[in-house]
Amino acid sequence: MKLDEITSETVADFTAYRQAAGLQVSTVNSSLQVLRRTLLLALEWGATRSIPSVKMLPAKYSSILVFARRVFSAALGMFHLDQRTIWDAFGHPWKN
Repeated sequence: MKLDEITSETVADFTAYRQAAGLQVSTVNSSLQVLRRTLLLALEWGATRSIPSVKMLPAKYSSILVFARRVFSAALGMFHLDQRTIWDAFGHPWKN
């Protein structure tokens, strides 16, 4: 497929194909980032006149926040503090 033949529909089909293969959202998004970068470089280098929008899939959760919560919980556990009370004090509802 030539660069000029890639459309938003083609990108959506590619995304659906990757998801149907059972890949995680983060893996599909990594593929989409490579595609987006490739298309942007092609545009910059004059290999194509326009490029389609490449939108990432929404993440189910932020891995950074999950990691931060684990570190936070471990640190509080060292001091024998009530994790739920501290977490709520920062405006984050506690979810088990």
